[in-house]
Amino acid sequence: MYSCQSGSVGSSLPFPISRGVKQGDVMISPLLFNAGLELAMKRWKSRLPHYGIMLASGPGEKLTNMRYAGDLMIYAKSWQELCHMIELLCEELANIGLHLDTSKTKIVTTTSIDKPLFIDIAGGMVEVLTGTDFHKYLGRHLTGNLGIRSAAEFAHRVQCAWGKFHKHRPALMNKRVSIKLRLKLFQSIVSPCVLFGLASLPLTSSQLRQLDSLQRRMLRSIAGWTRCDSENWSATMSRVNQRVDDAAVPDVSGMIF
Repeated sequence: MYSCQSGSVGSSLPFPISRGVKQGDVMISPLLFNAGLELAMKRWKSRLPHYGIMLASGPGEKLTNMRYAGDLMIYAKSWQELCHMIELLCEELANIGLHLDTSKTKIVTTTSIDKPLFIDIAGGMVEVLTGTDFHKYLGRHLTGNLGIRSAAEFAHRVQCAWGKFHKHRPALMNKRVSIKLRLKLFQSIVSPCVLFGLASLPLTSSQLRQLDSLQRRMLRSIAGWTRCDSENWSATMSRVNQRVDDAAVPDVSGMIF
């Protein structure tokens, strides 16, 4: 089906098509990509007998990489080892027609170094991140400082939740729409945003309370703050909180585990 293809634009002469898949073919494209990448990674790992991080799960088992589609994270014990691993990877990727985008590549280290620092890898300068520097990987913030990694990711998720809330604020605050539908929208777009990846973090009890407090602040805004002139502030808060409780939206902290 893909051999000897040709195409033309308008009345132009036919030209050969030597790469790519047919427009609209959503099935074979990811299969071909996965098959080619798996072949390259298998060949790459066979050239890494002593590289990677030793795992406690079994004798001789090493962690060299984690993959998700075209995103790849490589684990190494030193920057020299990492550079050699990346150079070998670029060779194997080139054999299947792929290349490493060094502009989107970062090195995250747990070692304290003087900034700025760049390392020449595969013909490009790759930045080294340390301390409080972070790199966004699969929607999460990774930092070199392991002591603040959990707190930094937690703060990032809270920030993302507020960003999602404000983005959809006109719909969430629209009083002409029933509160039931608005809360359903909240549960569909805001809650998943704040929950993304939190199950893998060692959250403290204080952070769990912060999540519930964050959720209730948003729900109170959705429920409305209509206040009577003769009503004191405590009574207003009690009435608004009762509307939130009547909505029966489960606490976001209970959805993590």
